[in-house]
Amino acid sequence: MTNRVLIGDFGGGDYRLRGSKPGYDVTGALDPERLAFDSAWTDTAVIYMKGLVAVPSTPPSGFVQINFGETLPAVPFVICFRKIAGNAYRMGSDDSTATVYRPYFYTVTTTYIRFWQNESPTGGGGNAYTAGYLILRSIV
Repeated sequence: MTNRVLIGDFGGGDYRLRGSKPGYDVTGALDPERLAFDSAWTDTAVIYMKGLVAVPSTPPSGFVQINFGETLPAVPFVICFRKIAGNAYRMGSDDSTATVYRPYFYTVTTTYIRFWQNESPTGGGGNAYTAGYLILRSIV
């Protein structure tokens, strides 16, 4: 299987999100024509905001909200991932039966992102969790 998505340090503190076209390994040096996306490109979506958010088991409003501080011209593209153990994160939400995994939910508008408290898979309350987010601002 080909490595197609990479989020991280490309050396010297150059953190990026990079995705390759099918059949090309994103971890190597690639001709830009073989990339589907690179956050270093200045003429496409750029990283607007990134971070980690701790959502307690009982947030006051049922969610934790992160305000953008301005109204964006369009709802941004967002990539979220949930911390499951140590420095391991998971993007999918397809296995609510795993002991280290719990689903998470978020909503995005032009002014904020909200991370909602999830329900426990066994019912009876929520679980605290940490989620990472990467918000891309489209050039409009």
